[in-house]
Amino acid sequence: MSTGRRLWAYAATLPAHLLGGLAGALLAGACQLLLVLYAKPLLDNATNAAGVSVDGLVRVTISIFIFGVGISVGELAYMYLLDYVAQGVVLNMRGDLFRHLQALSLGFFEDASTGALVSRATNDLSVIQTRLNNDLAALLRQPVMIVGLLVGILVLSSWQLMAFTLLVGGAMLPVINFTSARMKLHTAQIQESLADLTAHLTESLGGIRVVQSFGASEHEIARFEADNRATRRAMMRAVRVRAVLRPLLHLISIVGLILLLVAGGWLYSQGLATMGDIGLVLASVPTLSGAFKDFGRARLAWAETMAASERVFELIDTAPDLVDAPDAVDLGAIEGRLEFRNTGFHYRTGSDVLTDIDLHIEPGQMVALVGASGSGKTTLANLVPRLYDVTAGALLIDGHDVRAVTRASLRAQIGIVPQQTVLFRGTVADNIRYGKPEATDAEVEVAARAANAHDFIVALPDGYDTEVGERAVKLSGGQAQRVAIARAILRDPRILILDEATSALDTASEALVQEALDRLMQGRTSLVIAHRLSTVANADRIVVLDEGRIAEQGPPAELLAQRDSLYRRYHALQAGASAE
Repeated sequence: MSTGRRLWAYAATLPAHLLGGLAGALLAGACQLLLVLYAKPLLDNATNAAGVSVDGLVRVTISIFIFGVGISVGELAYMYLLDYVAQGVVLNMRGDLFRHLQALSLGFFEDASTGALVSRATNDLSVIQTRLNNDLAALLRQPVMIVGLLVGILVLSSWQLMAFTLLVGGAMLPVINFTSARMKLHTAQIQESLADLTAHLTESLGGIRVVQSFGASEHEIARFEADNRATRRAMMRAVRVRAVLRPLLHLISIVGLILLLVAGGWLYSQGLATMGDIGLVLASVPTLSGAFKDFGRARLAWAETMAASERVFELIDTAPDLVDAPDAVDLGAIEGRLEFRNTGFHYRTGSDVLTDIDLHIEPGQMVALVGASGSGKTTLANLVPRLYDVTAGALLIDGHDVRAVTRASLRAQIGIVPQQTVLFRGTVADNIRYGKPEATDAEVEVAARAANAHDFIVALPDGYDTEVGERAVKLSGGQAQRVAIARAILRDPRILILDEATSALDTASEALVQEALDRLMQGRTSLVIAHRLSTVANADRIVVLDEGRIAEQGPPAELLAQRDSLYRRYHALQAGASAE
């Protein structure tokens, strides 16, 4: 569907509010139109040779009051109800956008800028929210006003005066169309500039420790100022369009009013028009001009809305490259057997990262992945929860190809403890309960005790109800990692992936975390990405990866006994570094 039809589809989810708001807009417009058209009988009554009719004036006065009340009621209805609709449109669009982002793969986020995504979810939707309320009513109300005025002049006055009035209005339409097209273009440029600005802000604040440590604050400020000025220039282009429109329309209306005065005077002198006719036209021109100005402003707002909506819909329409197969089934309970069959993988751009991986892991085994940086360890582990799809061969869990089962049921069986701990805003208990929201407080505490986390948690100001802060800044690295382990324990997965979970910790913290990890791995199939080889000395098997291939595998003692093994070489290098 077109962008406009898609927006109407969102608005149609609130039919009562939408129809009520549009009815209010029509009521206000109709009453304002009748109020203007009453200028003719009022003036004709006042200039009647038979004298002023008091009864006629009373009727006109009462009518004017009624129309004024109608305008007030209509404006109240459409201002509130259509604003409610606009809020609902943005609510549903934001929900659809976030829901769709959750369905996209890691590959998408590796290519996309986080700041640009945040900008579309905030800045673009903010434009839609602020423009799609009263301006929606003006798009309907003002054309009714314009057509009604022209028809009223034709019926109540003369076709000559109507033709002059139409000429004035017709001169405004090209101006409105041109400025609307320019506004749509400028709005798209503004949103792109805001996306760059948001991306820079997100990146700079996210890496504030590095920025300050390297004394690069002035450099970041200079970069931000450049983006900030670019955003201002883009905004000023839109401001110029908006600033020119109303004065230009006003000038056209003034010239038109002068022409109508001349034409009306001539028609009156020829007996072809009454004072009521001229009064009607003179009363109509300012109203007609205002209607065109409001319509022009609404068209500009609609152009801004279209530009912002297109950017949001572009993201919503991004096809996920990881989806459940049409006949995918739930994985159900598993033992935890992993089998890589000639598995290969490459990213969308670039050469193969993994090639011909043949690996069988029995339930309950602990297998450590060892190798140089870039050898494919983390990529291999990411294939298990299907964060990426294999590009060659297959990956099976208990004999089921992971592409033939639903992702939700697959990931429900897997727990991950990453190297960089990720905790979310909320309490300590919320973060432990993240993988199992229905867990009781008692279950949370049991998991925390198993992760060696209970003692430090109860020492926090509010215990389990302590807010961890953004990126867990209120916890040490070892404390945050133990909370992450408690989260994995509470989830009770059959398959566990540990991605260098202790590499960033000091010796004391590592001992506590390693003890918790050993407890966590008991009875589970564990795939451990090892940085410190001492942490996987008790692994059932070591798998050494070299340039995306399995170079060797076997128990740690056997690989150490082989004189030319890569594992022995890595072990010797680490032992030498420790000795030094």
